Amino acid sequence: MRKLLTASACAVALAFLVLGTGFARQPHTSDRKLDSLLGKINKEAKADPEEFLKQLSQKHSIASMA
Repeated sequence: MRKLLTASACAVALAFLVLGTGFARQPHTSDRKLDSLLGKINKEAKADPEEFLKQLSQKHSIASMA
């Protein structure tokens, strides 16, 4: 019974992980301009994550986590 419960919990966690990554890929707010801006921000952040975090932290005067 314990193995079945553990396997079920793992299956549910995996399902949430898979569904979560699908939603996280494309910004969708129902606002074209905001979606476009978020897409550009995501592209910039993926291109050079360290530089993106550096610029973001400088702009908002906070310590960089990179």
